[in-house]
Amino acid sequence: MSDIVELSYNKLPDELKDCLLYFAVFSEDYEISVWKLIRLWIAEGLIQGKNLEETVEEYLKDLISRNLVMVIKRTSEDVVPPLSEIDKPRRLCMHSDLEIFAREGMNKVGSIRSLLCFSKIPMNFPAKYAPTMVDELDMLRVMESEFIKLGEVPRGVTRLFHLRAPNLKRLGIQGNMAILFEKHFLGRLNQLEKLKLVNTFHDSESQRAMRFPELKSWFPAKLTMLTIARTSLDWKHMSTLERMEALQVLKLKDNAFTGMSWEAVGGGFHSLHFLFNEDTKLLIWKASYDSFPKLRSLVLRKCKELKEIPDGVVGSLEKLDIEHLSASGVEFAKKIDEMKNANQGEKGASRFKLTIGTGC
Repeated sequence: MSDIVELSYNKLPDELKDCLLYFAVFSEDYEISVWKLIRLWIAEGLIQGKNLEETVEEYLKDLISRNLVMVIKRTSEDVVPPLSEIDKPRRLCMHSDLEIFAREGMNKVGSIRSLLCFSKIPMNFPAKYAPTMVDELDMLRVMESEFIKLGEVPRGVTRLFHLRAPNLKRLGIQGNMAILFEKHFLGRLNQLEKLKLVNTFHDSESQRAMRFPELKSWFPAKLTMLTIARTSLDWKHMSTLERMEALQVLKLKDNAFTGMSWEAVGGGFHSLHFLFNEDTKLLIWKASYDSFPKLRSLVLRKCKELKEIPDGVVGSLEKLDIEHLSASGVEFAKKIDEMKNANQGEKGASRFKLTIGTGC
């Protein structure tokens, strides 16, 4: 079999040879998603051309047609030599033993350009080594760590000047948001589309230190989906999010914002079409008619104190989903449903759907 593969490999164009060899970083029986492969090939600089993603798809189809890559099934084999046998490694792939790597190996791989960490189960990076990992990996260009959990954002992460993120589109961060909000590196991820921020520090000191970014440039310019949870921010900070022109989906969970009143500024949320608001003490919500010009779907859950749903969100609304809402809030939802149904005969009016869940 190896002779056949070698013969096929020798007949490949040079650009496909590098792509085929890259499969060696994955362990045997590791399921490789096309999305992940595309990101890695581009980040590693294996793909050239104007439309990188289209080129990747062409390369992958070519390898599949030559029976060198199998859809669904994988037979790639990965053997990484011990660190002591590597002179100046450029790419390091790990599948386990993070504790050993952090303790004994991280200070030996300062020259690596790519750090690839694959595992079938989530692994925690040892907390005591996380703060200094950036100092040891300052030449890093590519990092894939889908199943590695960091207890905190490593100190000095903004000094990873060589780190490439050409196709980083999804990112989730859990930890002390009071510290994260003081940093300004997320704005550099200019291709990021989906971001989830979950605060896990709820002590009084962390809450007092919480300062939400006032500049919309703190967020990536192309961000279309944002989830914020457990931050207990004042509703006045929503003014930052209102100015994010690309934002289409906003999810506020587990007391993301706190306070009795939220007044949405007119002319904001230019692109927002989905708003999810869950578990909040919000009592009064005000919005002018141009506050949510494109909002199509609104979900309100565990908003037990909310007195009414403002008329300013109704204009383009197509779906309203409520659960554990106050009695007056439910009545407003029903009035919106009646009004929308009455207008369905009008030209251009879309079909409206009201879903009333438990606790209403």
